[in-house]
Amino acid sequence: PWYSTIGGPLSVKAFKQMEQAGTYADKVTFSFLAKPGNLEEGKQAWRFFSSPEDQIRSTLDLAVNDLGITKLAVLYPQEKFGRQMSKKFFNMASMRGAKITGMASYPPRDFPKWGKVVGNLVRAPQKQAQNEANGLGEDAPLPETDFGAVFIPDTWHQAQLLIPHFFFHEADTLVFLGPELWSQALNSARDVEARNLRLTVAPGAWWPASDGASRLKEVMDREGLGTPDFWVALGYDFIKFAGKLGTFSEGWTAETVNARISDAQHMDFSLAPISWNADGQASQKLYLFRPEQNGKTRIDADLVSNTLAKAKARREARVNAWKEKQAELEAKKEA
Repeated sequence: PWYSTIGGPLSVKAFKQMEQAGTYADKVTFSFLAKPGNLEEGKQAWRFFSSPEDQIRSTLDLAVNDLGITKLAVLYPQEKFGRQMSKKFFNMASMRGAKITGMASYPPRDFPKWGKVVGNLVRAPQKQAQNEANGLGEDAPLPETDFGAVFIPDTWHQAQLLIPHFFFHEADTLVFLGPELWSQALNSARDVEARNLRLTVAPGAWWPASDGASRLKEVMDREGLGTPDFWVALGYDFIKFAGKLGTFSEGWTAETVNARISDAQHMDFSLAPISWNADGQASQKLYLFRPEQNGKTRIDADLVSNTLAKAKARREARVNAWKEKQAELEAKKEA
């Protein structure tokens, strides 16, 4: 009873039980969830965790703000998570002035249909028909897709199976954007075929090489506590944060909590830093990652921009090689 602040719970079920019991009315509660149940964030409960909006914001910051990609596509599984994330992505992209010029869904377990879905999304049949109408052969390169990035809100396992279909249809200069599920799975991934995934980007809150994570590792090394991970960092950051918040007397108000948060949030996080606005609503500035053969590596806009430029250069070289070959064939005919 002497504790006035709670960090957690970690499970949706446990949070619902706490919500039904009305515990949040007595304890200042910071959920370790993407959403504080049915409670109003910043008034009844607070968030100490990334949200779907945080994940999408980080990918849109890269695609729209840094890379200048203003035409985007969404390819989502026909299930609840995919539909919800797609809707959020569509709305948040529109607010930035970006256009969704391609949208498609796929049955998550019906693998044989995926190739056709991706082909239709990148308009491969129309491109082939256009080439044919122009008198070009089947080996003629297909025109580039009008969108420059595609958001795929699914698991990393599914994404690995989907992305090769884009290369099959010659859509090889796209940036693939994913949810945090990708970076979480990549923590333990091994033998990843990373060569065609260099333009694959996923957000995440934990990066062992960050300054904050390195400081946490030093603390744990001194105490002989092993190697930190995301969950260790989450607990460590919350304890530091709660200590800066201080204790709350009975009858506390949301205004009191939000005023305390505005000061407490100025601290060194071992995870990606979280900030709260004046209304107590949290946002986390997530890191960005791409797959490597055995795991993932942190990336920035410059690296993605350079990788994209190389992909476009390879495509241009392939198109020019085809044109030169056609010119040679024409020359032989005339001779």
